[in-house]
Amino acid sequence: MAIREKRTAYAVTLEQDGRLAAEGNEGIRFDPEWTPEHLFLAALARCCVGALAIHARRLSLDVTATAETSGTVGRRDDDSWGFLDLECRATVDIRPEPDDETIEMLLRKAERGCFIGGSVRPKPTYAWTVNGRGR
Repeated sequence: MAIREKRTAYAVTLEQDGRLAAEGNEGIRFDPEWTPEHLFLAALARCCVGALAIHARRLSLDVTATAETSGTVGRRDDDSWGFLDLECRATVDIRPEPDDETIEMLLRKAERGCFIGGSVRPKPTYAWTVNGRGR
């Protein structure tokens, strides 16, 4: 049996006035302080939390979360410019509270399922606080 790949296409338009529009939706204007690097870090935070929520929902669990991301940009060993390090720190509440084994499984799936983090080098490091306990 052949495995069918799941593919989803995405598109963003950068307008002349600086607005960004996703798939023909109304554009959003970001203040000049929002650099491409900040937008990337925002995407990493949203993807990390979103991946966790998807896997939790499959187990009939609810997730509320906040996330902070950070990174340093500079010249890499191969002489290219890019992120030298990335970190995503998420504080999540999962209800009803699952056992420790389920939490660890969900966190592994969230890290593997975050395609933003999986698409870049270096890979992000993740720090999780789940239901008040660090992981």
